[in-house]
Amino acid sequence: MNNCLISLALVSTLLFGCTNLKQTNKVESMQRSDPLEAFNRKIFNFNYNILDPYILQPVAMCWRYYLPIRVRMGLNNFLNNLDEPANMVNAFLTGQSRRAMINFTRFFLNSTLGFAGIVDVALKANPELTHDDLHHFGSTLGQYGIEYGPYIEVPGYGSFTLREDGGDLIDMFYPILSFLTWPMSIGKWILKSVEIRAQLLDSDIILRHQQDPYNFVRNAYFQYHNFINNGGKLKINENANISAIENDLKDIDNVE
Repeated sequence: MNNCLISLALVSTLLFGCTNLKQTNKVESMQRSDPLEAFNRKIFNFNYNILDPYILQPVAMCWRYYLPIRVRMGLNNFLNNLDEPANMVNAFLTGQSRRAMINFTRFFLNSTLGFAGIVDVALKANPELTHDDLHHFGSTLGQYGIEYGPYIEVPGYGSFTLREDGGDLIDMFYPILSFLTWPMSIGKWILKSVEIRAQLLDSDIILRHQQDPYNFVRNAYFQYHNFINNGGKLKINENANISAIENDLKDIDNVE
């Protein structure tokens, strides 16, 4: 059951590195509460140096290199399809009616014509009907200004805050997720975690080369969720390079 591990943290790390969001403003820093840092670092060390290399990583490698890609894709499509109704509700709650209707259309087409979601018929029919993981109840709370709460490192799970990870438990009360038994929900979580970890095997080097992996993962966690709470868009004031680039462009224009 302890398979989620640092998969979420690695997702955050990858996005964090790609978007170059290494500096944060004072307001965001105040929202990042880590009163249990000493305890969290011990749990992180267990997750990062013991649980991941000896359990999750080997499982993810077998999953990636020995399971046929078609099976992986079909299973991932099926699991994503289960999330579409909850994504639809959260999209409506944040005023994104178009996104909500995309979620509804995807669920209807893939459930009826796509063999319960195993085949992504919706995407094949219309490239605009893409799946996204941006609409969870935790991100909904974030868009309404609810703060994260204390940051906690959970054994076998990784980064956790009450708003994001605790809030996401509300999604389990929406159909179709509410129809799943607890063993089914746990199985779904494990399979998605292993798939995420398998996709991120090549990005391990990003984390391994950090001077302080714990601090990097913690910052990446908040940057990732800030990105989601902003609707999957980068805020200009979050990128320290934007002003420098704009000044360079102005200089070029003046020369011309």
